Amino acid sequence: GTFGGPVEIPSLYNGKDKTFFFVSYEGLRVTAPQPASVNYVPDLCMRALGACPSGREPAAGALLPALNAFPLPTPNGIDDTENGIAQYIGSWSNPSSLNSTSVRFDHVANDKLRFFFRFSNTSSSTATRGTALQAESPAVNEISLYTSRTYTAGASSVFSSHLSNEFRLNYSSNETSGSYVIDAFGGNTPVNLAQLLAVSTAANVGINLSYSGYNTSVQQFQQSAAQRQWNFVDAVSFSFGRHQVKFGMDFRRLAPFAVQPTPEIPYYYGSIDGEKDVEMNDALTNVQAYAPAYPLYKNFSAFGQDEWKVSERLTLSFGLRWEVNPAPGVTQGVKPYTVQGSSPSTWALAPEGTPLWQTTWYNFAPRLGAAYVLRNASGWEEVVRGGGGVFFDTGQQLGAVGFNGPGFLATTQYQVAPFPSPVVVPIIVNPPVAGSYSTNPYGFAAHLQLPYTLQWNASFEQGLGKSQA
Repeated sequence: GTFGGPVEIPSLYNGKDKTFFFVSYEGLRVTAPQPASVNYVPDLCMRALGACPSGREPAAGALLPALNAFPLPTPNGIDDTENGIAQYIGSWSNPSSLNSTSVRFDHVANDKLRFFFRFSNTSSSTATRGTALQAESPAVNEISLYTSRTYTAGASSVFSSHLSNEFRLNYSSNETSGSYVIDAFGGNTPVNLAQLLAVSTAANVGINLSYSGYNTSVQQFQQSAAQRQWNFVDAVSFSFGRHQVKFGMDFRRLAPFAVQPTPEIPYYYGSIDGEKDVEMNDALTNVQAYAPAYPLYKNFSAFGQDEWKVSERLTLSFGLRWEVNPAPGVTQGVKPYTVQGSSPSTWALAPEGTPLWQTTWYNFAPRLGAAYVLRNASGWEEVVRGGGGVFFDTGQQLGAVGFNGPGFLATTQYQVAPFPSPVVVPIIVNPPVAGSYSTNPYGFAAHLQLPYTLQWNASFEQGLGKSQA
């Protein structure tokens, strides 16, 4: 639905022909049925719920609560009695929803000055069950929540018939959270794996059965992330003679953060002796700990361009853009570590706070375009266009990998252990010392050149008569 009109407040303000508002809302509710699918689950023997064939025994008692979290086998499904894997055949529906609201205000101060403000809020949620294609049991309900909000203000100013200015200020936030929940489904018995291990509910705990061509799992965890952005843009336009000149600047500040589930404790059954691993409760496992990351990215650019109408047929476009993109920083917490040294033999972990690379100040991107009218007969115009230039990227996507290095991750060696078993969470040491971290630091050239693309294009336009578009 939509609604709009002039802003009028009785006895206070009459915005007729000056101030206007516009409101819209869109809602969506979907329940998407899924086709029947075959999913692999522990059979009744493995769960100690049915007779076992010769040579097999039920799983160890301590493991049964985790195995019974899988759906029960379908009575008419195929049971691989040698490997203890049966079929669960079923269908279900995955619900999702969307709510989107936007508000806009426009105000005309006078003939030369206009303001506007926009706000939008979009939230969505989805719930999706695991499938055999994902190597996940349908007892695992994957719930995702997402909220996006934007605030944008702007002003358009006309100082004279030759001079104008456009200003924009934006703040945006994107927040997301996700959880894997083992709930009641297919006759199973839901379980809290983190509670069985006596670890935090924020832990990522998984039970994986992977052997003889089968791969299925139950898993539970919670995670969240957000992106907060400020963006400032201003451009001044000036025209004289056959020239239209524009100068402007753009500043962007990105402050994302991510809180990963920690610790992460997977249990892999089948890597040692197939189905016997389940009977003996021998799992291959390790423990990983993660620290939250709070990156900060800043981007600045300035530009100038000139549209020059050389003649009635020829138009040239010149432009130059300057890009400044420093290495990622942080809003709080630990900065990513890098390496120092002149060669592999002298490389060592740099002190905390050392930038991943030194900011480069010479990233100038020239651009040139031209358009020539070969024929200007009405309806049968022929125009040739061409152009080329340099386009820089921020280079900060690769800089983000530093937040996966020392100071943000600690892990233990894989070992054979039963489920559940006492968990020793590795300590993330800051500042790292030699031998205290199990992940490699990421190194960059000290004076890293921003990545860029050389682009060119050419086109030909032919009119096909007055009645054609």
